[in-house]
Amino acid sequence: MADGITIGIDPGQKGAIAFLGNDFLHVDQMPEDKGAVLSCLIAWTKRAVIEHAWIEDVTPFGMGRTSAFTFGRGIGMIEMALMSCGIPLSRVTAARWKRALGCPKDKGEAICRASELLPTYAEWWTITGRESKDKAAGRAEAAMIALYGTRQR
Repeated sequence: MADGITIGIDPGQKGAIAFLGNDFLHVDQMPEDKGAVLSCLIAWTKRAVIEHAWIEDVTPFGMGRTSAFTFGRGIGMIEMALMSCGIPLSRVTAARWKRALGCPKDKGEAICRASELLPTYAEWWTITGRESKDKAAGRAEAAMIALYGTRQR
């Protein structure tokens, strides 16, 4: 693994941002206000070296025009936050990172695969209370995107 932190981002509404280092993982649920990502990144850059960020390259397939525009605008805000902090960015399709890590499409199975790949950190995607499986899967997938990115470096 690299000496610094690799960020993995699942940019969906139920997605997350994962910060993966040599001996730790921290995951934050994706904020509704994508502009809040900048504050989060600034806080991280003050306490650690962030080497690279990987964001899932998504398309607004099946969305209406207004939803697609809002979704694209949110991704643009995330990308601008990364650029503002001087964090190098790469995009990766879900098909590519999932194939590389042997991750199935099913949300429940994706959670299981994350637990296999990162067993020490499985508490990050444990479903708690009335939380949806989709939010837990978003955290697991963000962590796996960070793992994919670490392996690419």
